[in-house]
Amino acid sequence: MADYADWTESIELLGSEVMVPFDVQSAYIQVPMDLQGALIQMPIDIQGQYITLDINIESVAADVTLNVNITASAVTINMDIKAQSVAVKSQGEWSPQAGQQKYFTATQLNVGFNTEAYAQYAVPTGKTLYITHLSFSANAAAVANADNHQHAKVYISIVGVGFLAYLGGNGGGGISFPTPLKVSAGETFNLSIIAFANHNLDCFACAAGYEL
Repeated sequence: MADYADWTESIELLGSEVMVPFDVQSAYIQVPMDLQGALIQMPIDIQGQYITLDINIESVAADVTLNVNITASAVTINMDIKAQSVAVKSQGEWSPQAGQQKYFTATQLNVGFNTEAYAQYAVPTGKTLYITHLSFSANAAAVANADNHQHAKVYISIVGVGFLAYLGGNGGGGISFPTPLKVSAGETFNLSIIAFANHNLDCFACAAGYEL
């Protein structure tokens, strides 16, 4: 092999039936690897710069499948997994298990046109609230009006800052936000529901998310 500048090669393989296809196309790459085991398959495709990837996987008489596709900047992933069965969940899915879920409700019964009920929550110092979904329900307070329109509107706002989301309709509705609504520390989250029928309504609103 020809002698090239800035090249270090140190490989030690102990075992049988080891296949290591390796294709490196870049500058300033360091790949220290220690593989000890049988039937190890590790296809990796990394494109980027300033990437640090530390992986430690231990499996005894069990299968491990790790498929990772990351396209981003400023990503830090630290994992320590020791289990027979592992599922990687989104923050919204994990929050209830971690006790980070938040629920807010606003209710008003037998109210007339343009009557509003609300619930407020002050986000503590060092925390951030993320709202993932919003829903409401409206029905006639009296049986005689059950077949009429049951119009109501629900909205989310930050007190003193502005509105984040509106939702209205006849009888109710709901939405899950593709991007969670963010309420920062020190801000006050507000959930409101307003009756808009020409008869009295029972109105219910709910918003939920998680706090980190």
